[in-house]
Amino acid sequence: MRAGEAVHAHLAGDPAAMTRYTSAVDAVRGAYLRNRHTFYRCEQRGPDQPFWHRRHNGPTVLR
Repeated sequence: MRAGEAVHAHLAGDPAAMTRYTSAVDAVRGAYLRNRHTFYRCEQRGPDQPFWHRRHNGPTVLR
């Protein structure tokens, strides 16, 4: 819905509409990555298993 609103505003002449939308999406993505990292770090089962090992020790891209 927000993407549609941003496109509508852009086509109606708002030059910053797409930039605002992109910033909002980036903020949501950053929050998701931080929360995912926090919750995965709380999990302590199977640290020797590849799935959990990657989540505990692998690189996490945070924006």
